[in-house]
Amino acid sequence: MNEKLQIFLTKLALKYSPFGKEWYSGPKCFEDGLNAKGIKLPEHLYYQYKLPGNDKPELYMMKLALYSFFIDYDKYGYDICSDKTEKITQSEKNLIINEIRSKQKEYAQKILDDGKELLKQNPNLQHLSVNPDNVFDILAGATFWYLPRNIEYFIDYKNRDINKEQEIYGIIKKYGIQESCGILAPEVADMIISALEKHKQTSFLSYVNKNQEHQSS
Repeated sequence: MNEKLQIFLTKLALKYSPFGKEWYSGPKCFEDGLNAKGIKLPEHLYYQYKLPGNDKPELYMMKLALYSFFIDYDKYGYDICSDKTEKITQSEKNLIINEIRSKQKEYAQKILDDGKELLKQNPNLQHLSVNPDNVFDILAGATFWYLPRNIEYFIDYKNRDINKEQEIYGIIKKYGIQESCGILAPEVADMIISALEKHKQTSFLSYVNKNQEHQSS
């Protein structure tokens, strides 16, 4: 496949990517948002992993997009010609589709191999087990710096309590926090809520003390 079609295919993969078009760490952004409000946590909400091939997160995000586009092409029936600004002929379109289908099995195996490499390179993930159903979630969690415990909780699909998660999000929002915190394991959520409550109490006591000083003066 020529360079023009390779670039086009990469753009297409990013367009339909469930991982976004630009890399950023949601957990780090959430923690940074808390810190900006003066809310301190006893532990970080993010962790930087060693990724397969020693790739930078930005690069590996693009690989995830490409792998998922190839592997899920027939499942979702992505429209190759949806972008009217890109001009490709019918023969080029056929070439792209043939390229996708010829590499689906190869990429499905590649993503599993990457998942196993990730676990080997990061001792705090070695207790997990990758399979075709969870490998993208594990790799994406590591790429976007989610805590090991949050990744573990996220892929425990059968035992996740969605109602509890929604309740936690509601509690966090009541403290005036609008940033997305992503998927949180219960104990991580408890740590955040405890820090929010402590900050609230400290802020209230500070307000009371300043008010008393103002009255006494």
